[in-house]
Amino acid sequence: MQDAMQYTDDEIMAVCISRQVENGEVIVQGIATPLVMAGYMLAKCTHAPDLVFASAIGQGICQDWSPLRLARAEEVSLGKAISNFGFVSIATEMLPRFTPKEFFRPAQVDSAGNFNNIAVGQDYQRPRMRLPGSGGIPDVTTFSHDVFLYVPHHSRASFVAEVDFVAGLGH
Repeated sequence: MQDAMQYTDDEIMAVCISRQVENGEVIVQGIATPLVMAGYMLAKCTHAPDLVFASAIGQGICQDWSPLRLARAEEVSLGKAISNFGFVSIATEMLPRFTPKEFFRPAQVDSAGNFNNIAVGQDYQRPRMRLPGSGGIPDVTTFSHDVFLYVPHHSRASFVAEVDFVAGLGH
């Protein structure tokens, strides 16, 4: 007899992310993180209606989420913002004050929790693979203890003894 309830790995991860969120928190919507946003949306619709979103994409503070999409997501975030700030102001002034919760998907992570979203390969000028970059990750991971990592596909390439480049600091 086949189980009537089947869930994808992404659906389970969105639920797990949702369960880490508490009502009234400031949470960060990173760049190209629809799985994390799905978890935030689930939390807001179920047990955390008073969430506030700090959007790196739209560079503002929002009480509502943007549709899940990768292209031109900043347009919607900018339109929903209660207040807009530049990226530097958010990373250096707002985020340390509000200590938001944020989830990152690293390409590599080591046993200390250091993670890499910069490049794979020891030679920065000629990496085996160039990654999206660190954005505000170095800023957030130096002061926040509410940094969570999620790795959708576990492999030896993701969990390494030492990351090739440190984008985010483990705690």
